[in-house]
Amino acid sequence: MKQWWLEITLKSDLCTASGDGIAGLVDTEVTEENGIPVIPARRIKGNLLEIGKEFQENGILIEKNLLNNLFGEIGSERPGLLRIHDANLYFIPKSIMGNLGENGYYVKDYENLQTEMQKIMKMDIEQVRVKVLELFTRMRTRTAIDEKTGTAKTGTLRTMRVIRSGIKFRSLLEIDENDLNFYEKDLEGKIEETLEFCAKGLRHIGLGVTRGFGEVSCQLVKLEQKEQANCFLIKQREMINEHFDEISRELERYRKEDNVSVQFDIQLLQPLLLSGKKGLYEDCESMITGKAIQGAMAGAYIKKKMKQAGVPHEDKDFLRIFLRDGVKFGYGFLKKGKCYYYPCPSSIVKLKNEDSCFNRVYEKGDTARKRRKSINKMIVLDKIENQIYLAVPEKEMRMHHARPLDRGIGHALGDRVETNQEQMGRFFQYVALKKGQVFGCEW
Repeated sequence: MKQWWLEITLKSDLCTASGDGIAGLVDTEVTEENGIPVIPARRIKGNLLEIGKEFQENGILIEKNLLNNLFGEIGSERPGLLRIHDANLYFIPKSIMGNLGENGYYVKDYENLQTEMQKIMKMDIEQVRVKVLELFTRMRTRTAIDEKTGTAKTGTLRTMRVIRSGIKFRSLLEIDENDLNFYEKDLEGKIEETLEFCAKGLRHIGLGVTRGFGEVSCQLVKLEQKEQANCFLIKQREMINEHFDEISRELERYRKEDNVSVQFDIQLLQPLLLSGKKGLYEDCESMITGKAIQGAMAGAYIKKKMKQAGVPHEDKDFLRIFLRDGVKFGYGFLKKGKCYYYPCPSSIVKLKNEDSCFNRVYEKGDTARKRRKSINKMIVLDKIENQIYLAVPEKEMRMHHARPLDRGIGHALGDRVETNQEQMGRFFQYVALKKGQVFGCEW
């Protein structure tokens, strides 16, 4: 696994818009986690790719397919080599820390910071979130001027929340060496050089870059083997590999014809996007579907076995596991503590304006006349206490901006043009499951 830190230093105030706002107060909010600002990975990837295209057009990057191999290509059956994580808080300047840090403060363990934040927020989640957000951000107000009158145009006053300049963020970039099996053998030596070019060329991120916002400087720092051992994500993967080794040794005790059930948990290290019933951009699934797990496992198998297997569907193990139902992949349901939460059966309903619920299968005359409502949540049935515990997976909304294919157009036009809407860029939001949650699965 090849890994780099992309260090992003803010030279001016930055707005990584979340697509949300506060009516009458803030028109554009920044993306944040528990009040701590973040730069979404999608935003970073788009900006790096845009810089790469500029270099390519100016003859600095000669290889035409290099960017497609690195970042991916629309409609391609193969994903891009580069995996980008959200940029998290890394350095807080003295201007914000005050007397708490003589030369500023480095956040060496971001995951631990978020864990402590979650403990504090149990007291008063909204008040703590707002206080922390105010520490790292400030408000900027702007308007449009009428050229003829020299006064502000009616209805153009906008308030935008921005991240304070001087703060430094850090994003983890990864390339799995197994993925290189898909591409040319001599590509590996050009990857780091291309990333260096893109990182050094990245000068602006976010909204209002033509108005003085979003000026940044970036540095690519390669992770050595010792540093990888201290990385939170690497520690997680090592624990997972050790766990699967234990399972493999345990399965050796069974005969090939035996049916064996294996339970495992999936922890979300990044937000997860799964299309819901209302579509990709309207809703997100509240559970991880078996089909999604099967597809992820099949992709991982192909990456690891591609050299030996050749064509996947000709490999006997691939056929047995993924194409002939040798393994049945179950759904992943929300897990909190030691409890697994499942979708509430439609027969169990709640009496309106009451805390009690009942099963309509055993409905009697006294409840048939009462008004009831469906329970559209995940539940755990406690038969001993005769109670139902409810839970809802945490979700978040994020904004995505796809630029037009014609790079001379600076912003998405989308449905404002009658023809070639897809080629004119899109501006939309999507809903995803928040990172940090755990889902229990079985196969």
